[in-house]
Amino acid sequence: MIVLKPVSTPQTVSVFLRSESLYYLITLTNEQSQVESIYLVQGVYDSGSLTFDLSHGFQENRFYYLNISEWNFNYQMKRVVLDNGINEAPECLMPLSETMEIGINLNKSKIFITAQPDLEKYSLTNDFYTIIKKDEREFTIKG
Repeated sequence: MIVLKPVSTPQTVSVFLRSESLYYLITLTNEQSQVESIYLVQGVYDSGSLTFDLSHGFQENRFYYLNISEWNFNYQMKRVVLDNGINEAPECLMPLSETMEIGINLNKSKIFITAQPDLEKYSLTNDFYTIIKKDEREFTIKG
């Protein structure tokens, strides 16, 4: 599982993939609301690992499904070949839509969002309960 912070600034994500592509289509689905967001990214692929930066308005204590697909851009490749190999910037290419054809699914992962720094001692009820120790007894009260 990938763990990210609840910020909207770019965060670096690394995953293992089956194959390399020039561009990757990233689909993020909020597990609770089922809202989907689609991003086109270009990352660094090395020895089966893809690293890319992702900006999204993540919400604390939420899970997201991450689906990475090879972007099927046959139409754009034809334009590149006809243009003597001059490629175009992604923002100049056809806009993303739910009906566009995507290529092979390369990775499916789950993302958890938390601001807690020590994941070994992660607590869902962080700062919600207070533990009081007296002698050999331990009391937990709602804070």
